Amino acid sequence: CVSFTEHRGHPVSAESTGSQLHEAVEAQTRVHRECQRLMFRGREIESSCTVRSVMGCDPKALPGRRIKLYLKVDRERFPQKLGPFSIHDVPLKAMDFDLPQVAEECRRCGFYWDMSRKVLDGYGLQSRTRNITGQVSPLHPVTCDPARWGQCGIPASARDFVWSYPVEHWQSVESDAYSMDTWACIEDGAAATKSFLTVGGFVYFDSKCEVAGVTTIGQAIEGDAGGLHFAEPRTWLPEWTASLAEQGRFQTCNIKAFRDMGAQLCLWLRPNEVIEAADGNPLPQQP
Repeated sequence: CVSFTEHRGHPVSAESTGSQLHEAVEAQTRVHRECQRLMFRGREIESSCTVRSVMGCDPKALPGRRIKLYLKVDRERFPQKLGPFSIHDVPLKAMDFDLPQVAEECRRCGFYWDMSRKVLDGYGLQSRTRNITGQVSPLHPVTCDPARWGQCGIPASARDFVWSYPVEHWQSVESDAYSMDTWACIEDGAAATKSFLTVGGFVYFDSKCEVAGVTTIGQAIEGDAGGLHFAEPRTWLPEWTASLAEQGRFQTCNIKAFRDMGAQLCLWLRPNEVIEAADGNPLPQQP
């Protein structure tokens, strides 16, 4: 049950609407309002309904009493659930990327790569500029169970990996970023390459820090368990934002279904990543 008497300094009254209640519940529970169903007296409280209309009696008849609502959470919808996603091989090769020397700073903060128009033409794609530039997350050793490497598209020679963010201002034959609502099966190399550039994907490096393989994500089809899964959502602390923003880690969220739910920015956190304060020491609480 969810119980409260005020929100943002204003009392919850008999004239409060379902929409206002959803906002208050979201602030208290961190459950997105679109994933909530508020129940009272065996019925769902609609956004336009007032507390008075669902009580079934005059609020004055219950002086000093709280109205208790039952919260049902839709755990099959973003942001209460992320994924699963299918994993697809991308035909890009090491020679297709113009990479910096991967020094320790690049490992810790990430780096940028370039790709020429000529390379894109070879995959049946096109760019309005001479080249495109992508940004990747910091490197991290591959920790996935070796028994699942094949299912996840991880090459046998992989040692480290990064997440490559969507390329900003990417233009191709179809300029709109993929919509998760209409994502079809990625069946060929051109589609996989476009998905990598517009949605993002993993780049794997071998022991010499050379590109060993590239994958991207797609919508898992019905009945497919998918290769990439995420746990339940956790609370994000404001102090984590400043440190990561200084590194330029936050990127625009391109997936329409997520943007429709209010997601504007995203970033990839390495497994067990430690976020540091301005003085270089780890923050007291970590993701």
